[in-house]
Amino acid sequence: MKSDDLISIIVPIYNVKKYLNQSIESIINQTYKNLEIILVDDGSNDGCYQICEEFGKKDKRIKIIHKENGGLSDARNVGIDNSKGKYLAFVDSDDYIDCSYIDKLYTILKEKKVHIAQCGFYKVDEFGNIIDQMSSSKFECVSGRDFIINMMENRWENVVVWNKLYDRNLFDNIRFPKGKIHEDEFTTYKLVNNNSVAILPICLYYYRQNNSGITRSEYTIKRLDKLKALYERYLFFKESNDKYLENLSLLRLTEICRFMYIYVYGNDVKDKEESKKYIINMYRRVYLKLLLKRRISLKIKIKSVLFGVLPNVYSNIKNTLRGVKDAK
Repeated sequence: MKSDDLISIIVPIYNVKKYLNQSIESIINQTYKNLEIILVDDGSNDGCYQICEEFGKKDKRIKIIHKENGGLSDARNVGIDNSKGKYLAFVDSDDYIDCSYIDKLYTILKEKKVHIAQCGFYKVDEFGNIIDQMSSSKFECVSGRDFIINMMENRWENVVVWNKLYDRNLFDNIRFPKGKIHEDEFTTYKLVNNNSVAILPICLYYYRQNNSGITRSEYTIKRLDKLKALYERYLFFKESNDKYLENLSLLRLTEICRFMYIYVYGNDVKDKEESKKYIINMYRRVYLKLLLKRRISLKIKIKSVLFGVLPNVYSNIKNTLRGVKDAK
């Protein structure tokens, strides 16, 4: 027995009856047994209530919280507020985990004396068939700063909150943003900042990629929460006086602004004009700052000015070029 440290696993639940049994069973079957399993039923109306209650009768480690629907962030926050574990983990209720998930993350976290341990994950379809995987190619123990740099360079496994084990003290002053989507973008960099991370090069988490997820559903203006998250991240590192991360954050924000504007411009989406206005206002709030940065290339600066002055022309050119490329 390595330790008696209690680990809290928080499971936000909303209308996932089809997958909930597999998710909870994967948690109660963990080889690490000293668990507090917090099921936060976020106002489900599809039978998840009954499934939670049945599991609660079978396993005394399970704590069930039924609440009015408040969204994923709110459900996670309620779980944190009601947890007692020395360490915290999050499992989304349509996903599932390897039986050694907690054991391996906990072991490496303790051995390397870090505050966060992370593993890779499999993408699976609705039937559990593996589609893809995202994982580091080697074991690494990295600084929070290096972790954030990799995250900004589109390492998705670094951004998400659910493939990690955390020292609960990291959440003393941090919560997920209620009412927002892309909630991980708002929080992960804050949790990691100034804390080292141990990264296991193995996949222990199974992320179910189905068409009902928030980020894969039909476009709405809520998708633009991502821009607000990236803007807050830019301000965070500007105020921290880390010039490199400030510049990288600014560069990433402007890139995503252009990407999202091009998508909205070229597709028949809901809230199209409002979305375009929001994106360009965000972009014009920050893009001129790029022109003052010495380490930003001239090519990027020219691109930034063109989009800032003529966003529709820029988007039309990009969509035309993409169409030509796809036709080849």
